[in-house]
Amino acid sequence: MNNIIELKQVVKLYERGSEKIHAVDRVNLSIEQGEFVAIVGPSGSGKSTLLNLIGCVDIPTSGTVKVDGLATQALKEKELAKIRNTKIGFVFQQFFLLPTLTALENVTLPAVFSRNGHRTKKTNRAKELLDLVGLTDRANHLPSELSGGEMQRIAIARALINSPKILLADEPTGNLDSANAEIVYNILDKLHKDGLTVIAVTHNLELANKTQKIFKLKDGKMMDE
Repeated sequence: MNNIIELKQVVKLYERGSEKIHAVDRVNLSIEQGEFVAIVGPSGSGKSTLLNLIGCVDIPTSGTVKVDGLATQALKEKELAKIRNTKIGFVFQQFFLLPTLTALENVTLPAVFSRNGHRTKKTNRAKELLDLVGLTDRANHLPSELSGGEMQRIAIARALINSPKILLADEPTGNLDSANAEIVYNILDKLHKDGLTVIAVTHNLELANKTQKIFKLKDGKMMDE
């Protein structure tokens, strides 16, 4: 078994005055390389916090988080940033496309912060990704000229520009109608079949039931697998 994500007794504690809130409470979780899994649960159950811990956006209060074999809780911010930039792609419910950049420029943007590769190589990679998500003909369009489904597909392409091993999707179909949600799911499924590890936080049970494994959270605790 090759686990690309491992969490052992992970706790994320927030203090609000005298109150202590366990956003994540002693969670154990293992995800194999290449798996497509869903994390589900009611609002406030800790899903996004868990995704932030996996994505090295946050560190646990206690416990161990390993990403591709690296224990992240002891790493400095510079080291965490390197993992986020090279090993992990992020997709959100809000697309976060820059309104003044074209689709192609938005996809290329994260590669600008990476020192690997020539500018032309990065642009060619972005064009390949636009083709992957079926939007080659939208390369020179601004976000205001795209539909919600198209913007989410651009966001997926952007998340892949640095060739990550892991794709984290936080409610990727939350702002989409059922037809566009199906298109986005099919893209995620293809990426998983091509070897990418895909972890999706979702309220869309239809999407969740199509993944390989469902993890259920309630009050910060893992209910079952």
